[in-house]
Amino acid sequence: MDKTLDLILHELQNMAAFVDEKQVDAMADFLCDHRDHRIFVAAAGRSGYAGDGFAIRLLHMGFQVYRVGNVAVPPIRKGDVLFVISGSGRTSSMVMYARKAKAVGAYVVTITLEKEGDVAAMADQMILLPGTTRLQKKEHYTSIQPVGSCFEQLSFLTCDAMVMRMMKRLGLNNQGLLDAHGNLE
Repeated sequence: MDKTLDLILHELQNMAAFVDEKQVDAMADFLCDHRDHRIFVAAAGRSGYAGDGFAIRLLHMGFQVYRVGNVAVPPIRKGDVLFVISGSGRTSSMVMYARKAKAVGAYVVTITLEKEGDVAAMADQMILLPGTTRLQKKEHYTSIQPVGSCFEQLSFLTCDAMVMRMMKRLGLNNQGLLDAHGNLE
């Protein structure tokens, strides 16, 4: 029997131990504190799936949220929040979005592997995940998975952990999220 799934789950559990819970709590609090502002979620490639999942949950919790790259996205403005998921923190489109957001007075928050990345340098809040990017290998973080899979999966799980914290802080339950769930499916 192939134990690949067990190996992946074990790796994610080991990597999750390196995630700073204080950063996760701080990001959840920051987003709750800015609930009356619009949140723009930006992520590219497979990290985009984590961004999509997080954007949907924000919508379910009553946030006004937009997924950068969709056609129906208004301009970002002062006080809005740009939420960027980028392993390297150097993806050209993510850096460009962050620069534009800062230029208009919006906040930038990020989930990244690189505290030295360009997006992290502009961030008002950051969750630093362990791991490697496709561009850089770190000696103490290696992955059994291809390219950036571990980062993408851990990003999704970290966003879900934030959602759970935010639900608790906002007094929300699953029924409330189900009531806000799309019905054109």
